[in-house]
Amino acid sequence: MKNRAVYLVLVALTVIAAACGGSDETNSDTTEAVDTTTAADGSGAGNSGSTETTAAADTGDNGGEQVAAGEGGSFTVNGTEFAVTLLNRCIPFQDEAGNVDLQALAQAQGGKLNLYVAGESVEVSVDGSGIEEMFGSIAFGDSPVVHDSAIDGDRWVGSATVGDSLDSGDTVDITWDVMIPAEAIDCSL
Repeated sequence: MKNRAVYLVLVALTVIAAACGGSDETNSDTTEAVDTTTAADGSGAGNSGSTETTAAADTGDNGGEQVAAGEGGSFTVNGTEFAVTLLNRCIPFQDEAGNVDLQALAQAQGGKLNLYVAGESVEVSVDGSGIEEMFGSIAFGDSPVVHDSAIDGDRWVGSATVGDSLDSGDTVDITWDVMIPAEAIDCSL
């Protein structure tokens, strides 16, 4: 019964996140980019031994940018590529310089990559109906082992191995190269 409740919550969050669309328009204001580099040593939960350099961002673009398939980047799950069609840069729970909360959606493929960096901690997960169909679980985000993660200007690249959030014991390997919208939006309910 507990797994069913977790499943229903994850499905509801996926639907809500997909419905949180942003504006199609962009603004060409000058942006001071966030420059964050994090390298994990792969031990423990994937966060220990990481280092980070941070500079604050002053933005002018709208978050939730709808982009043509692939223009916003892509992510792979066990070698299957997902083309990003919608980007939501959310206001982080800990709204401090250098913290980034990003949702990269591959709407037509039913996949969403969730990335979050706060200080030296990097969290990674994927979820959605396409993820469930291809890999057997609605969400993978348990005990992420981040192999590498780097933010350079408006791009975030990295790789990680994450476990099934529903405790099946399965893991998936994730790589990503995605844009970061300049402006953070409120993604809360």
